[in-house]
Amino acid sequence: DHKDINDIDQTVTVKAPVIGTTAVDAADGDKTVTGEENVAVRDTVHYNNVTPGKTYKVTGTLYEKVLDKNGKVTKKVFKDKNGTPVTAEANFTAEDSYGNVDVTFYFDGSSLKEGTSLVAFESLSHNDKEIASHADVNDSGQTVIITKPKLSTTATDALDGDKNLIGEDNATIVDTVHYMNVTPGKTYKVSGTLYEKVTDKDGKVSKKQLLDADGNPVTAETEFIPETAFGDVDVTFTFDASDLKAKDKVVAFESLSLNGKELASHADI
Repeated sequence: DHKDINDIDQTVTVKAPVIGTTAVDAADGDKTVTGEENVAVRDTVHYNNVTPGKTYKVTGTLYEKVLDKNGKVTKKVFKDKNGTPVTAEANFTAEDSYGNVDVTFYFDGSSLKEGTSLVAFESLSHNDKEIASHADVNDSGQTVIITKPKLSTTATDALDGDKNLIGEDNATIVDTVHYMNVTPGKTYKVSGTLYEKVTDKDGKVSKKQLLDADGNPVTAETEFIPETAFGDVDVTFTFDASDLKAKDKVVAFESLSLNGKELASHADI
């Protein structure tokens, strides 16, 4: 017999499976997600102490991090427009005792407010029995932040790039639209309309839509597919400016849309 409770050669140590996660925007790998339709969050689950050759399942649920007026942090399940919790899962067969597996959540984020924190909670199971979980609403690694698209614009004379336009036919204004917080790879449209800035005798400022020779609004649009979350795109207006008076001011209003839905605008007379 060899019965020594202190003999390390006779001893094995049981280790429980553990997981940690890192959630990012699936489009560009950063920690911000544009609050629009058809977005995706990729949560990379890091597992340890599993058995090679066995099949496991990772199940994830998205939560909103809620901060009340007293600063207390709570959570609520994030639901899609049909009232269904946003979940995702992935099955994998472990090749080693540790590794990574991606769980991707797809959802419509257009209803979320800018600054909303979404947190991915994950559960690791084997044969339908949970063996580990990672569910910390305050864990920044599990969290992504919702942002909203924004626009600003710079209008110039296409002829020489300055801020003065010659009042004649076939005048052209180039409005450079500076966008941010969009999703790389999607197709967006920028639609612009020209307005005249009108100041009455009392100094009150208003706007009047600029019309072409046929009485139609002067508009222009450009579609683009961004490579990054921010950048510039030009919208070019060509029109007959011969009816405009010296020192008249023309202002370009712009709107950013995705699949026909306006996401942002810049319209300051």
